[in-house]
This record gives sequence, C-alpha cells and structure tokens, in this order.
Amino acid sequence: MAIGSLAHLALELDIDNIEDLRVESADSPDSHLATALELAERFRCDSAFANVRSAECEREVPFIIKIGVTTLHGIADLVGADFVLDYKTDSEMNPEEHRFQLWAYAKALGKSKAYIAYLRHGVLHEFDQMNTNDSNLAAERLIQGIKDGFYKASPAKEACGNCQYSEVCIDRFPH
Repeated sequence: MAIGSLAHLALELDIDNIEDLRVESADSPDSHLATALELAERFRCDSAFANVRSAECEREVPFIIKIGVTTLHGIADLVGADFVLDYKTDSEMNPEEHRFQLWAYAKALGKSKAYIAYLRHGVLHEFDQMNTNDSNLAAERLIQGIKDGFYKASPAKEACGNCQYSEVCIDRFPH
C-alpha cells in the first residue's frame, strides 16, 4: 500500500504504532509503515494543524453531488462544522491541482471552508471562495470538458500510483 494511503488509514483508525498498522496492510514494508505513522503524527501534533484538530469533526465522510447530469461520489477525510479537509502526502505542494476536489467536497457537504493538510510539509492550505458562482461555473466547465474528451492527462508518480486506470493509460508515469 502506498505511504499516503497508509497515513490516511492511520489517521482514520487512530493508529499510532507499526504493529497495529501492519494488521491493516501486512504486505507493506516497515519503512512505509514508519513513514506513514510519522506523517499521521505530524497531523496530530504540529501546531499548523491545531485549529482543525481541535474542532469537533467526523472522519471519512461519504458524499454524492450531482453537477448537471454528472454525479460525483467521494469521501472527505475530515469534516468539521464549517470546513472540509483533505490530507495530502505529496512531495510537492500544488494546491491548484486539488482545487476542484476540495470544491466538490465543500459544495456537497455544505461547508464554507476547505483545507488541504500537507503532511510532509506541515502546512495547512486554505481555499477561499469555494462556493462562489465563479467556482461553480469553473467546475461545470471542467466536468463538461472531461465529458467532451478535452482532458489533458497529467502523469505523476503519486497520481498514477493511485489511479485505477494507470495500467491501461498510454500517458501513465513510468514504473
């Protein structure tokens, strides 16, 4: 299992030791388990995440949102009274790459704020103006573009490693 998925699992299940995480992913090397636990611990302890950690929250909240004729299904990592948050273990921070994802979470769950917790960097990125008409129109254009086949692949090790189509994609990141 990828380190990012392991870190998510550790946070979801409140796991803080290798033995318990190994039960969830017996095939993962100890180095991956240890790194995932370090990233989860960073979220639990780093002052950058204190405000969202201290809030009353739900973990792994499923949602469905219909945008035009398209239905999106997802699971938000952490949901507070007025925010949604997604954990990222990306080696580089690129919030714009995740803007639509966080917009969909906020829109579907009726939240005014959306955050990315960059666990490797100890940075909490806040998206502002998630539920504006401009954001809604941009999302609708993006979805329509995908449906019309105007979607440029953006292969990367992390993205392709988590994509269900990577085995058949001609643009995938080389293994």
